[in-house]
Amino acid sequence: MLIYLDPSAIADAVGGGATAEKSCECIELLLRMHREGQHVVAIAPEDIEAVGPLLPRLSRREKSTLERIRGTSLELLSLRSRLDWYVELGVGARFDGKEHIESSGIHVVRAPLHHFDRSTRTIRAVLLGENLLDVDFYAEVAQLLLTLRNLRRLRLQFERRGAGGSTLAPEFARIADDGRIVLAIADSDRRYPEGPKGETWRELEKKAQGRSAFQRAREVHGREAENLVPLDVYDAALTQKSAKDPRRSVVADLRRLAEEHRAHADIKDGITLYQIEHTMKAGEREFWSDVSAELRRDRCQRPKGKCQQRAECGCFVVEGLGAHVLKQIVEWLRQEGPRHPREVARLFDLPQNPKLAQLSGEIAAWGCAFPEMLT
Repeated sequence: MLIYLDPSAIADAVGGGATAEKSCECIELLLRMHREGQHVVAIAPEDIEAVGPLLPRLSRREKSTLERIRGTSLELLSLRSRLDWYVELGVGARFDGKEHIESSGIHVVRAPLHHFDRSTRTIRAVLLGENLLDVDFYAEVAQLLLTLRNLRRLRLQFERRGAGGSTLAPEFARIADDGRIVLAIADSDRRYPEGPKGETWRELEKKAQGRSAFQRAREVHGREAENLVPLDVYDAALTQKSAKDPRRSVVADLRRLAEEHRAHADIKDGITLYQIEHTMKAGEREFWSDVSAELRRDRCQRPKGKCQQRAECGCFVVEGLGAHVLKQIVEWLRQEGPRHPREVARLFDLPQNPKLAQLSGEIAAWGCAFPEMLT
């Protein structure tokens, strides 16, 4: 994550007061994290000059890191307007750990420098999802966003963790209780626009309340991660495997759905008439009944009576792409070849897809770092 050291942090470290020693230790830790490629630390040139009294206590590597920050300070400081979020560390009452939104729309988390007084708190951020496949997908799309913003030198250096269902909220709480920077993402599991959010997200939201803003939980704006993938991306990935992949016809059918329908459809397993008639509750049933009528898929095609269970029903209102389709998307995104990353990014249409761009912007901000300094 981009961490900007406010002048108050430097002033406290060199001021000789009661907290000067702790401020020095925190700054030393942050310099090490920048050097190791775990976070990006930015310091204004005039504040680097003010660090002078601390130089005797810094190691050779810390001094080298400080010089590297000095030499790239303009680039580092410019990231404050090129990333959607960053952390500003300082000393004083205004560094309350809360999110502040600037007039430009940039989110700034003003946090106390002294929170980062041990290496277990300054190591790279955690990206937590319902499973590692979801986490890998989120990270790949966020890297595309960095490419679009001409920030290709930045890399996402998350510790990636997956914890699904009832284990997600407790895992988030354990990470946050350790004081680490963490971004947790849960499926909304919302099955129609006005439908209730899933239990996984509701429990995670509770665990996130009252914590520092750099310990953030957020839901995806569709039903699941699969609902975030644009149809052009599905089509491109399936075509690369085989131009005759039968799932391409499913993608073509999905194009017939309105955007709000696709956002809440079961992309993996599909939706059948049996589910609408027998397993859905009132609001969800009415929503998908209307969709089935609109698509003229509201009549059972079984010649000899009604189905007795979901597995028997072949009357799909929305067909699914299979349980492993997201894995195929991630593999496609990771392939090396003649494709230019910008071409792939355009398929995701991030500039015209504000919800996905917002999610990707948060992920990119939480995980960004430069490669490890080797000298």
